[in-house]
Amino acid sequence: MLDHIEGCAGSPSLSRVTTRFNGGTRIQFKGHSYFLL
Repeated sequence: MLDHIEGCAGSPSLSRVTTRFNGGTRIQFKGHSYFLL
């Protein structure tokens, strides 16, 4: 399941950045943040 939790339109990074927190995976892609449960 992929939930869109927030949008950061000001992010210059287009590459995908993943960070683990709260037992899940946060994915930042094209200025948008997603939370993979």
